[in-house]
Amino acid sequence: MNKDEITSYLVDYSKTKIPHTSGIVNKDGIPLFNLKNIRLEEEMVFHPTAIIQYGLAHYELFLRGDKDAFEVFVKCANWIKNNSKSDSNGNFHTWYINFPLRYPAKNPPSLSGMVQGQSISILIRLMKHQPEDSLEALLKSAIKGFSYSIDQGGIVTRQKDGSLFIEELAYDPAIHILNGSLYALYGIYEYNVFFNDSTSDQLLNRCMDGITNALDGFDTGYWSRYSLRSRWNLADTYYHNVHIKQLAKLGELLNNEKFLEYSKLWKSYTENNYILNRYKLDYFIKSNILRAMTVLKLNRFKILDELPHWKS
Repeated sequence: MNKDEITSYLVDYSKTKIPHTSGIVNKDGIPLFNLKNIRLEEEMVFHPTAIIQYGLAHYELFLRGDKDAFEVFVKCANWIKNNSKSDSNGNFHTWYINFPLRYPAKNPPSLSGMVQGQSISILIRLMKHQPEDSLEALLKSAIKGFSYSIDQGGIVTRQKDGSLFIEELAYDPAIHILNGSLYALYGIYEYNVFFNDSTSDQLLNRCMDGITNALDGFDTGYWSRYSLRSRWNLADTYYHNVHIKQLAKLGELLNNEKFLEYSKLWKSYTENNYILNRYKLDYFIKSNILRAMTVLKLNRFKILDELPHWKS
């Protein structure tokens, strides 16, 4: 095990997830997610993503010398450890989203490749400081989720060439969200570094190839798309910048020239005033069209029948 390489996370959450603004923190120190943020009626729920990112934010503070932050990290990581479930087919352990999803609409429970990958990342950091056999077994079960396609009850879309695209929302119709796939890829990378496992190394390459093959489709020529199969779904500025950071870091770690190429290209878009103004106008128009379609209950038209520029 190479524990020393597991330090800061792929992106720094310490400035964006602290304080917790998506809900409240309960008496046990675990953040709750307010479903009103996504226009649902129920109020406070446990959302694995919110808990993981809050924990990783505090881990970053711990690395900078804040000893109290480590306790918050451990509480969040232990919540993830204690709330895993076996998937419906008994093939791997996972973390279900237990509230309705609005787009595309789905009733709970739901699987997420992003939750899977980020759960692995936070648990590996817990394992680094508090190793135990049961935690290692959980991690080795969780990594198996990336080997199963959605139609097998898993979290990836399998391409004709054998490559895999990790789905942040792992259900049909899969809309292929880029940031979630990249976060999940980083979880596989960290697992591979920590355990030096040849099986996960092959899995890492197949998932990296899946994103590489799809990457052209995320480029509009002036901005990045948030997802591939959603009509008019430009990334907002936050997610565009997340794409840039994710691709730069993963491109360097995985020696992936295409990741680095698109990171530089998308960064150049943010430095060009003409492009920025074009993006702002397009984003305003297209986001309002999508809102109108929601009001008119025309959600089925938000999903493209075919993927743009998908190489398989």
